[in-house]
Order: sequence, then C-alpha cells, then structure tokens
Amino acid sequence: MKKRVIIHIIFIIVLIVLANISLYFYIYFDDIRKNTTFSTELFLNEKSSINYNIQTSNNDYLANTKFNNYNPKDINKVDVSYNYSITFDKVVTGEYSYYVRGYLFDSTDNKKELYRSTDFKYNITDKNVISIGQLTSINVKDIIDNNNLGELTEPNIKYEMVVNYHVYNRELDKYISNSKTIEINIPVANKDDNKIIKSTSEEKGYKEFSNDISVNNKKYLVICFEFLGSVILYILCIAYLIENIYPKTYVFDREYEYIKNKYKKYLVDINFIPNLSDKEVKFVDEVDELVNYSKLYRVPIDYFEVIKHKEIVFAVIYGKKAFVYKISVKRGK
Repeated sequence: MKKRVIIHIIFIIVLIVLANISLYFYIYFDDIRKNTTFSTELFLNEKSSINYNIQTSNNDYLANTKFNNYNPKDINKVDVSYNYSITFDKVVTGEYSYYVRGYLFDSTDNKKELYRSTDFKYNITDKNVISIGQLTSINVKDIIDNNNLGELTEPNIKYEMVVNYHVYNRELDKYISNSKTIEINIPVANKDDNKIIKSTSEEKGYKEFSNDISVNNKKYLVICFEFLGSVILYILCIAYLIENIYPKTYVFDREYEYIKNKYKKYLVDINFIPNLSDKEVKFVDEVDELVNYSKLYRVPIDYFEVIKHKEIVFAVIYGKKAFVYKISVKRGK
C-alpha cells in the first residue's frame, strides 16, 4: 500500500473521531436547549429611608419621634438625612446620580423653587451595590421670613432627593434605568397642628428580565450550529480524502463487473490493443448499443484493459467498421 494511501486513511480515522465528538456535543447542547426553560433575570433589592432632626426656635434639637403637632414659629431648621441603596444579585456597569431640590407650594399648585443642588454623578464598574447618603439642612425660619406665606393656601415646604441610575448587565444583555424620589414635606400654615410628613422607610425586591428571555437559548443555538457545521465539514473532508485514495475506481470497477456478468457470452478478452487505424470508428454511449451491433454482425465483443483499473475498451470489429464503448476513471463512469 502506498504511503499516500496510508496517510489518507490515518486522516480519515482522525476526522471520523472528531466528527463523532462534534456530533456528541451537538446532541448534548441541543438537548439542553430543547429541554430547558431559560428566563435570564436580575434580582434587585432597593432600600430607602429618611430621618430628620428639628432645631426649635429655642435652638434645642429634637428627634422626629418627639416632635408631633407644631406651629411653624416653633421651628428654626430641619436637618434631613436621606438614605438610598440598591443591591443587584449580579454585577452591573454604568452610572448613577442624585440631586436635592426644595420648593414651596400650596394646595392650589402654586410652586416656587427654593433650592437645587448640583448633580452628583458617579460611575459603577462590575459592582452590585449603589449606596447614597445625603445630609441637607432646611432653614424653615428663613424661608418663612423671606416669603409671603399669607398669599398661599395651606403652604408647604418640600425637599426631595432624586436618584437616577442607568446600568448594564451582561447576562441579561440589557440596560436598566430607574428613578427614585425620597421626600420630606413640612407644612408651614400658621396653625398649631401641623405634622411633618416624610417618605416611609421602604425595602422592595423586584426582578428585571432580559429583553429576549431566550438570550441563553440563542447562545446554545449558536453552539449547536458551530458543532453541526464542524460535523458537516469533517464529513466533506472524509469524502474528499476517500475520493482521492482511488479516484472514481469504485464506480469504474462496479460497471466493469456489471458488464462482464451480464454480457459474458458476448465478451472476448483479447489482452492486446487492436489496430483500428484503418477502420471507420464509431463510439457508442451505451454498452447495450455495442451488444446490438454484436448481435447484428454476429461477432464477439473484444475488450482489453488499456490501463489497469483505469480504462477498458470494448469493441465490435466488422470489416472496415469498428464500434467502440469505453469506460474510464477519467470519463467518470
């Protein structure tokens, strides 16, 4: 056996092994893809709270739990502590910001801005917690003194912290944006039963889902196509190598055996190449035509192997006429 054939066979064996491995993984991942419900999700836990202390007109500090009904004249200022945090169960990347604003408003929707802080902006990279704490002092006495509250119906001072975030999670392949407002409302009507209202402390959990809940399913589908493509490529390589071990010889030998078995009584192996230079040669397309000429002129069909396993010529020679049928690897029959 020639060295080239041995090398071809070794490559074929290796490719068969690789094709089977790829086929195994294709079936494995396709089975996962078909039998798993993918719902990629991100769990978020959000907490917010607000606390305050009051400085009275006597410059005493009282915690909010000790200050119920009041007259605005009893208050000098209110110190407010805003707290906000959000925890993701997977890391995110993006940015968040917050600002504090205050305004005076009444029950008829008259509104006047009292304060607006700058935007505090931050970046977050591959982390899972955003935490914000902000202290703000509201000078109630100055606001009352500098504004004509008598023209307002049920006037209130409202200070709020507004939090915004815009983050991206790779597993969801999604941007998540949200806004949260934490506020304190200080009624300043000239009466003795005012009550400060604030955002209640809150803890809330919720989920964000991927835009396409089959995002992981698509990943498995891509993997399946990669392995299936490998299998097809390996099969094509195997076919090519087999073809090049003995190019078309299988088809050649099969037709040769078919002709010998079916038309054995008409055939004569002459083991030499006859001289057809002085004959009127006609090539036929089918061996049956040659058999018909053999029957017509009552002469055998001579055949000889021009190139072993590559080319055979069948001929009916009668007088000055020669009818020839040829099979060869080159011809591809």
